[in-house]
Amino acid sequence: MKKLLRYALLCAVAMCSSAAMAATTTVGNENNTTEFWTAFSDYYAIGPNKTLTLKFKNYSNKAFNYCNWAVVVATDADRGADSYSEYCVLRADNWAWQGALNTGAESSHDWFTSLTSNYNWDTFLADMDGSDVVMTIKRQESEVTIHADITTAAGASYYEEFVINCGEATSTLRAFLTIEGGHLVIDDDATLLTDTNTPTSIIGSEDNTTAFWSAFSDYYTIDPDKTLTLKFQNFSNKSFNWCNWAVVLATDAARGTDGYSEYCVLRADNWAWQGALNTGAESSHDWFTSLTSNYNWDTFPADMDGSTVVMTIKRLNEVVTIHADITTAAGASYFEDFVINCGEGTQPIRAFLTIEGGHLIIDNTATTITDTEVPPTITIEGEQLGSTDLTDGFWSVFSDSYTLQKNQVLELDFTNYTDKAANWDNWAVVVTTDADRAAPAPAPAFGPLLAETEYAEYFVFRADSYCWGMFGNSNPDDAAYYEGYQLTNNFNWDTFKDDMNGAKVKLTVTRDGAKITAHADVTTVGGTEYFEQLVVDNCGDGEQAIRAFLTVDHSCIDLTKHEITNNPNPSTGISTVKATDNTATVRYNLAGQRVGADFKGVVIENGRKVMVK
Repeated sequence: MKKLLRYALLCAVAMCSSAAMAATTTVGNENNTTEFWTAFSDYYAIGPNKTLTLKFKNYSNKAFNYCNWAVVVATDADRGADSYSEYCVLRADNWAWQGALNTGAESSHDWFTSLTSNYNWDTFLADMDGSDVVMTIKRQESEVTIHADITTAAGASYYEEFVINCGEATSTLRAFLTIEGGHLVIDDDATLLTDTNTPTSIIGSEDNTTAFWSAFSDYYTIDPDKTLTLKFQNFSNKSFNWCNWAVVLATDAARGTDGYSEYCVLRADNWAWQGALNTGAESSHDWFTSLTSNYNWDTFPADMDGSTVVMTIKRLNEVVTIHADITTAAGASYFEDFVINCGEGTQPIRAFLTIEGGHLIIDNTATTITDTEVPPTITIEGEQLGSTDLTDGFWSVFSDSYTLQKNQVLELDFTNYTDKAANWDNWAVVVTTDADRAAPAPAPAFGPLLAETEYAEYFVFRADSYCWGMFGNSNPDDAAYYEGYQLTNNFNWDTFKDDMNGAKVKLTVTRDGAKITAHADVTTVGGTEYFEQLVVDNCGDGEQAIRAFLTVDHSCIDLTKHEITNNPNPSTGISTVKATDNTATVRYNLAGQRVGADFKGVVIENGRKVMVK
């Protein structure tokens, strides 16, 4: 047999460029009479930290379990050469050997790490005949993992996996397939040699001197209606706000090629561009849908250095949403959210990360591509708050303001819909002084009560039991919170995002003097009931009017009831006050006659009997 040594990606290039080479290669006799060690595939060279992927169809005479595929990992030499040595021969029937050693109970097991599978041995012979096999041989340092996903002709799925150390991490290995009592049909077009997905990847210079557009992550291909999730740590030299991560969405082409075009470059500092267009005040804003964040710009450079970022890039039709949850080294939480249309929604797009003035450490084990969850069909029966595509960002959509006088109750009934990207992607209720809403969106800054004609928030109460306002916020690190708010709930946080989608909410805002109670009864689509309640004391003087309104964040509300009634059980609001009388003391004797200060005996003074001596 002619030996063809395929090194690195040259194997794929050769297959694509040679019209004479067939799309498939058959190994063994098609009548399944192949004898042991007589038929072999081509050699496949696997360099350090590379992963080989093979796809083939397996046929068997079904005489014995071993009448199926086998894979060999060896030194970088031809079979029979002096330098040829086998690290392992792994058979499809969960059996492997290395020279005189094997995986049987009688053999030493310290020559390999693990061998696992989930076959049904009662049906194994029939299952393997005509099965499709996708095999990966992954090198990571000196460790080699052989993993085979097997799909039977009837559609059942199995796997087999073998882990072994193979020589020095810097050497080149060879792999090849063989078979006994059957034959293989290899899909040559599916043969790939790629970089092994190592646990972490470092992007940029670790001394944070990375120049602009000089360091990039791998490309991530996102097909229509898929969601890419990335997790990485961001490090910055803190010189400028832009010395942090950036993410790029582009056409499905390599940078610099004719087919490459960028839909957007989004930076960590709430700035984005598309060619000559950007998100600045001087630029046209019709090229993107929204850009929101809740950073503290006073601490932004320090916050971002060493922060952990979980980023989702969600495609649904032509709409792409980039959402980043940022946790600082000190534990503070922020987010950034960007929505844009990318093409027709029918073609793959690419995403990649870059950085300037810093470096990234990407957690490759957390990289996933999943189906984008299609939001529920939303039917509006009452007043609609928020778009049904759930793309409205924080502090962008508001209900009417409802004015509450002393000891009144606001009752709101609504159905809540959420994109389920984050716990806070739900409704929130805001209670303020009797003034128009201030713009831009207020930050959670706290201070003394303003005059009733000035806009100030007593509290913003989110559906995920988080609040802020004049008395601090519900972060346990904020000591002021414990003095100003009493917050309770009985949510199941493991199911909270799903529970809130389509949930029925009965929300009441009750005034009792200067005390305001916001109480929500939540009933999920499945009928589970929850509640949450916030009590805030000292909201004004209890006499002046207040206002309340709803807002949403990547959610939608179907408001079916809003009603203001009187509080049926208000407290009196009267406290005993001991006043000081600055006038002269007046005394009367027991006959009711007024007496002077020199009178001795029992007198009536300020309504009480007093003995004067």
